[in-house]
Amino acid sequence: NKNLVIQDSNHQVFDGTHRVVTIIRILGLGLGIITISTVNAISKFIAPHRPTVALVATALTALNPMFIFISASVNNTTLAMALNGLIILLMLRTMRNGFSLRWTITLAVLISLTAITKVTSLVLIPVLLGVSLFTYYKTKDHKGFILFVVTISLFIVAIAGWWYIRNIQLYGELFGIHTMASIMGNREVTFSLTTLLGEYQQFRMS
Repeated sequence: NKNLVIQDSNHQVFDGTHRVVTIIRILGLGLGIITISTVNAISKFIAPHRPTVALVATALTALNPMFIFISASVNNTTLAMALNGLIILLMLRTMRNGFSLRWTITLAVLISLTAITKVTSLVLIPVLLGVSLFTYYKTKDHKGFILFVVTISLFIVAIAGWWYIRNIQLYGELFGIHTMASIMGNREVTFSLTTLLGEYQQFRMS
């Protein structure tokens, strides 16, 4: 069943909890629009003279059934997608145009917010480091490079650090992954072709 909670057929959309859920779902759709727009902007940035690239990339995103399903549901993935799309766009701009204090601060805020939105978004932190090294190699801007690394590090600690300290206090681990696995159910450590085939239903639905 696609629903974690089965709603009463007689419920009123704008009463109590239903009103809150409706508002969050509308917010999720808005974040989905931001993600689609960001994909379009990234595509135009990468291939400015090939409008077909932007059209196809945007269509693949907007018409993906799982993307539509996630965007219309209440979860943190919609926010993570929007934030990460904006981060990727700004990283590309940094690589092309060099370091900028305004974009550095914006990137620092966005990466800090996505770090407390979804733990998988932390994969963008080493990517940001790679972007800073590439841009430094290209521009030889010592001040811009140091400001970029220090600003992003400070913002992550200031905005997102408390969340991971809280994880350690509550769960005894930095990311809470083992705690989540114990609640959702642990998988067998071994991986085989049978394991992959067992995931077919989820692949098909996605």
